[in-house]
Amino acid sequence: MLQEVKRGIVAALAIAMAATVGSFGLASTANADEASQSSGDITISGLSGSKVKVDAYKIIDEQVGADNAPIAPGLTWDSTVAEWISSNSNQDYRKYIGENNTVSKTYQDIVSDSTTDPDSGIDANTHQTIGSVAKFLDDLANSRKLPSNPKSVTSDGQDAITLNLPVGGYYIEITSTYGPYVYRAIAANVIPEWNETTKQWEIKPQTVVAKRSKAGMDKVINGGRDDDNINTGKDNKDQGSDTASIGETVNFDLYTDVPVYPSNAINKKYLISDVMKESEGLTFGKIVKVEATKDTNSDSKNYKTLAAGDAYTLNTPGKDANGNATTFTLDFNYEKIRGYRKIHVAYTATVNENAKPGQAMVNDAKLQYSNNPYTNEDFHTEEDKTKVYTFGIRVIKVGEENERLTGAEFTLADSGENVLAFVKVGDGEYRRATNDDKDTTTNLAVNDQGELRVYGLKGADDKGKPLTYKLSETKAPGGYLKLTKPIPVTLTPQQDNNKDYTGTLGSTTDAGYVTETVKNQKSGTLPKTGGIGTIIFSVLGALMVAGGVLLIGSRRKKNA
Repeated sequence: MLQEVKRGIVAALAIAMAATVGSFGLASTANADEASQSSGDITISGLSGSKVKVDAYKIIDEQVGADNAPIAPGLTWDSTVAEWISSNSNQDYRKYIGENNTVSKTYQDIVSDSTTDPDSGIDANTHQTIGSVAKFLDDLANSRKLPSNPKSVTSDGQDAITLNLPVGGYYIEITSTYGPYVYRAIAANVIPEWNETTKQWEIKPQTVVAKRSKAGMDKVINGGRDDDNINTGKDNKDQGSDTASIGETVNFDLYTDVPVYPSNAINKKYLISDVMKESEGLTFGKIVKVEATKDTNSDSKNYKTLAAGDAYTLNTPGKDANGNATTFTLDFNYEKIRGYRKIHVAYTATVNENAKPGQAMVNDAKLQYSNNPYTNEDFHTEEDKTKVYTFGIRVIKVGEENERLTGAEFTLADSGENVLAFVKVGDGEYRRATNDDKDTTTNLAVNDQGELRVYGLKGADDKGKPLTYKLSETKAPGGYLKLTKPIPVTLTPQQDNNKDYTGTLGSTTDAGYVTETVKNQKSGTLPKTGGIGTIIFSVLGALMVAGGVLLIGSRRKKNA
């Protein structure tokens, strides 16, 4: 009587059945002359819409008759695989092969992984593949001692593909041509099963789930902010922004996932990098911390510090996996991070003198990792960007008739009444000073067009509320009265639907600037005492009247 045994190939990583089949170590009533080329369908699901290449290598052979009945000698290893097993230094592997390259019962009896869980075969603590057959297939893959001419098919983004394969046991390798997934080797069977009801041997279609893992990245800017009115970029790809003054430190956090590679994969590249351009306003500061956790939540309280030179190498500047220049690159030793689920990198940058009002200072972080563990070339890139903005105030000095005035001077204070220091960069143009600047001033003079521009100002606080500055006139234009009270100037950075800043202020058409028109009045003529007034006119009038009287009197005497 035929008895049921477990197939080792079924036990590997992704078998679609419990594999109740006949034992081919027993004599069969059929013979080799009756062998046929029976075949069956294997469907591989769980490809997640990514573009992949599937290679099915027939590593175990089985001959069947026209009625699909197995033919002696039963299951046998492919000759290339058999040679590798027989000469392997691992004694356990050598137990998988019997006389004449037959598949031993030791291999057939190995317990299989789940066939429906893409993460089965991964130890929750060590984050690596487990099980004797899983490791066996990893080693076989890395040895490249595989049969020639595999059956190959390429998916074009489908979630599942089907291969029609001759009877036998298959090692299936899935490689990603793009996309975030790292696929592990799986095994599947096209093996006859005895149907007790119909009393016939049947080859049933099988479905297996691709074994995969992926790594994502999340970038956060000034993550200490926590308000519905702002966007730090947390859990939002290519989002996250803030406003900052020149000289201010900006904090960044990267959270990346650690993929699962086969135990002895030859390609385990894992790089984290960032690019920030000093010419656009950001200067790299320092790496604050590099740590890892076995938790899947980025907010975990169980991070452990990773040692530089052991778990990773820091290069500043560096290069990414494409050979492009980076501000810094962290090159990780995968074996040191294999047991973790997430990596956290915290670092800083400073807004420098090259920052321009309303122009985004973008820095682009990358996670690059091998998405094909069996070659040295393939890798996948995850990117995430954040933006920083700085702003300015434009002052137009005018008289009572809105004519431009020159000669005025101002100071500018923040909301805390602190008078700010600036560096003069042109006639009537000043930028916020940094701690390293030596030649600074608080005196801000308009140019010969009656205009003043100051920039490098933070636009909003950590809750997204507009910031107000105080402009005080310290010198008025000649012939005009000096203003006695500070003028409040509010910056109102505009945001998009994602609460990201856009680089504009209110309804102004001058990107990055808010315009404030400051009007002065002329000095007036005030009343005064001590002048001759109308007295002289009164005296002259009296003299004229007296002269007239004397003239009339003399004429009367002559006529008498």
